Amino acid sequence: MTGLWFNPNIHPEDEYSRRLGAVRELAALGSLDIRYIGGYGLQDFERNLKLDGAGIQRPERCRVCYRMRMRETARECAKGGFDAFTSSLLVSPYQAHDLLVAEAEDAAGEYGVRFHYEDFRSGWSEGRTLSREAGFYRQYYCGCVYSRAERDMERAGRHGVGAKE
Repeated sequence: MTGLWFNPNIHPEDEYSRRLGAVRELAALGSLDIRYIGGYGLQDFERNLKLDGAGIQRPERCRVCYRMRMRETARECAKGGFDAFTSSLLVSPYQAHDLLVAEAEDAAGEYGVRFHYEDFRSGWSEGRTLSREAGFYRQYYCGCVYSRAERDMERAGRHGVGAKE
Protein backbone atom coordinates (compact mmCIF):
# COMPACT_ATOMS: atom_id res chain seq x y z
CA MET A 1 0.00 0.00 0.00
CA THR A 2 1.23 3.46 -0.89
CA GLY A 3 -0.24 6.71 0.33
CA LEU A 4 -0.58 9.89 -1.68
CA TRP A 5 -0.43 13.43 -0.33
CA PHE A 6 -2.17 15.80 -2.73
CA ASN A 7 -4.08 18.64 -1.11
CA PRO A 8 -4.13 21.60 -3.49
CA ASN A 9 -6.78 23.65 -1.72
CA ILE A 10 -5.60 23.78 1.91
CA HIS A 11 -5.62 27.37 3.17
CA PRO A 12 -3.71 29.20 4.53
CA GLU A 13 -0.22 28.03 3.70
CA ASP A 14 0.74 27.48 7.35
CA GLU A 15 -2.26 25.14 7.70
CA TYR A 16 -1.04 23.27 4.61
CA SER A 17 2.37 22.92 6.28
CA ARG A 18 0.88 21.68 9.58
CA ARG A 19 -1.16 19.01 7.81
CA LEU A 20 1.77 17.94 5.67
CA GLY A 21 3.95 17.72 8.78
CA ALA A 22 1.38 15.52 10.52
CA VAL A 23 1.29 13.13 7.55
CA ARG A 24 5.10 12.97 7.48
CA GLU A 25 5.16 12.26 11.21
CA LEU A 26 2.60 9.48 10.85
CA ALA A 27 4.47 8.01 7.87
CA ALA A 28 7.73 7.94 9.82
CA LEU A 29 6.12 6.28 12.84
CA GLY A 30 4.45 3.60 10.76
CA SER A 31 7.13 3.23 8.08
CA LEU A 32 4.48 4.13 5.52
CA ASP A 33 5.33 4.77 1.88
CA ILE A 34 3.84 8.14 0.96
CA ARG A 35 4.17 9.98 -2.35
CA TYR A 36 3.99 13.74 -2.09
CA ILE A 37 2.67 15.74 -5.03
CA GLY A 38 2.60 19.48 -5.43
CA GLY A 39 2.75 22.21 -2.90
CA TYR A 40 0.47 24.92 -1.69
CA GLY A 41 -2.00 25.27 -4.56
CA LEU A 42 -4.82 27.61 -3.61
CA GLN A 43 -4.59 29.35 -6.97
CA ASP A 44 -5.25 26.07 -8.84
CA PHE A 45 -8.31 25.41 -6.70
CA GLU A 46 -9.66 28.94 -7.28
CA ARG A 47 -9.02 28.65 -11.04
CA ASN A 48 -10.86 25.32 -11.17
CA LEU A 49 -13.82 26.79 -9.30
CA LYS A 50 -14.08 29.53 -11.93
CA LEU A 51 -13.54 27.19 -14.90
CA ASP A 52 -16.23 24.87 -13.57
CA GLY A 53 -18.62 27.73 -12.93
CA ALA A 54 -19.01 26.44 -9.37
CA GLY A 55 -20.08 28.69 -6.57
CA ILE A 56 -18.32 28.87 -3.25
CA GLN A 57 -21.11 27.11 -1.36
CA ARG A 58 -21.22 23.43 -0.55
CA PRO A 59 -21.57 21.09 -2.40
CA GLU A 60 -20.47 22.92 -5.59
CA ARG A 61 -17.00 23.78 -4.29
CA CYS A 62 -16.64 20.31 -2.75
CA ARG A 63 -17.32 18.70 -6.12
CA VAL A 64 -14.48 20.73 -7.67
CA CYS A 65 -12.14 19.79 -4.82
CA TYR A 66 -13.03 16.10 -5.05
CA ARG A 67 -12.63 16.14 -8.82
CA MET A 68 -9.16 17.68 -8.60
CA ARG A 69 -8.01 15.27 -5.92
CA MET A 70 -9.55 12.11 -7.32
CA ARG A 71 -8.27 12.76 -10.85
CA GLU A 72 -4.74 13.29 -9.61
CA THR A 73 -4.99 10.18 -7.44
CA ALA A 74 -6.33 8.08 -10.33
CA ARG A 75 -3.61 9.46 -12.61
CA GLU A 76 -0.91 8.51 -10.09
CA CYS A 77 -2.53 5.10 -9.63
CA ALA A 78 -2.38 4.43 -13.37
CA LYS A 79 1.14 5.85 -13.72
CA GLY A 80 2.42 3.75 -10.81
CA GLY A 81 0.76 0.53 -11.94
CA PHE A 82 -1.30 0.20 -8.76
CA ASP A 83 -4.31 -2.12 -8.61
CA ALA A 84 -6.74 0.46 -7.22
CA PHE A 85 -7.11 3.63 -5.20
CA THR A 86 -9.34 4.88 -2.41
CA SER A 87 -9.48 8.03 -0.29
CA SER A 88 -9.01 8.87 3.36
CA LEU A 89 -11.79 11.42 2.86
CA LEU A 90 -14.20 8.48 3.06
CA VAL A 91 -13.64 8.32 6.83
CA SER A 92 -15.10 11.77 7.49
CA PRO A 93 -18.77 12.15 8.35
CA TYR A 94 -18.46 15.78 7.23
CA GLN A 95 -17.72 15.04 3.57
CA ALA A 96 -20.36 14.85 0.84
CA HIS A 97 -19.86 11.10 0.66
CA ASP A 98 -21.99 10.29 -2.42
CA LEU A 99 -20.47 13.18 -4.36
CA LEU A 100 -16.95 12.07 -3.43
CA VAL A 101 -17.66 8.51 -4.56
CA ALA A 102 -19.13 9.73 -7.87
CA GLU A 103 -16.06 11.86 -8.59
CA ALA A 104 -13.71 9.01 -7.67
CA GLU A 105 -15.58 6.60 -9.94
CA ASP A 106 -15.46 9.12 -12.81
CA ALA A 107 -11.71 9.58 -12.30
CA ALA A 108 -11.18 5.81 -12.19
CA GLY A 109 -12.98 5.45 -15.50
CA GLU A 110 -11.04 8.30 -17.05
CA TYR A 111 -7.68 6.73 -16.16
CA GLY A 112 -8.62 3.08 -16.57
CA VAL A 113 -8.02 2.13 -12.95
CA ARG A 114 -10.24 0.74 -10.21
CA PHE A 115 -11.68 2.79 -7.38
CA HIS A 116 -11.97 0.75 -4.18
CA TYR A 117 -15.04 1.92 -2.32
CA GLU A 118 -15.40 1.31 1.36
CA ASP A 119 -17.39 3.37 3.84
CA PHE A 120 -14.74 4.09 6.45
CA ARG A 121 -16.95 6.42 8.53
CA SER A 122 -17.52 3.74 11.17
CA GLY A 123 -13.84 4.18 12.16
CA TRP A 124 -13.99 7.97 12.45
CA SER A 125 -14.56 8.17 16.21
CA GLU A 126 -11.85 5.65 17.04
CA GLY A 127 -9.41 7.36 14.68
CA ARG A 128 -10.15 10.70 16.30
CA THR A 129 -9.47 9.25 19.75
CA LEU A 130 -6.24 7.54 18.67
CA SER A 131 -4.92 10.65 16.94
CA ARG A 132 -5.60 12.78 20.02
CA GLU A 133 -3.88 10.24 22.28
CA ALA A 134 -0.86 10.22 19.96
CA GLY A 135 -0.74 14.02 19.95
CA PHE A 136 -1.20 14.40 16.20
CA TYR A 137 -2.32 17.71 14.80
CA ARG A 138 -6.06 17.69 14.10
CA GLN A 139 -7.60 20.20 11.74
CA TYR A 140 -10.77 22.01 12.70
CA TYR A 141 -12.09 22.60 9.18
CA CYS A 142 -12.08 20.76 5.86
CA GLY A 143 -9.31 22.75 4.25
CA CYS A 144 -10.34 25.38 1.74
CA VAL A 145 -10.59 29.07 2.46
CA TYR A 146 -14.39 28.83 2.35
CA SER A 147 -14.67 25.96 4.81
CA ARG A 148 -12.37 27.83 7.18
CA ALA A 149 -14.54 30.96 6.97
CA GLU A 150 -17.65 28.88 7.66
CA ARG A 151 -16.03 27.19 10.65
CA ASP A 152 -14.77 30.50 12.05
CA MET A 153 -18.27 32.02 11.74
CA GLU A 154 -19.77 28.94 13.40
CA ARG A 155 -17.31 29.20 16.30
CA ALA A 156 -17.96 32.92 16.69
CA GLY A 157 -21.70 32.28 16.80
CA ARG A 158 -21.33 29.55 19.42
CA HIS A 159 -18.89 31.36 21.65
CA GLY A 160 -19.30 35.02 20.85
CA VAL A 161 -17.05 37.05 18.58
CA GLY A 162 -13.38 36.59 19.37
CA ALA A 163 -13.95 33.60 21.69
CA LYS A 164 -11.53 30.70 21.61
CA GLU A 165 -12.30 27.02 22.10
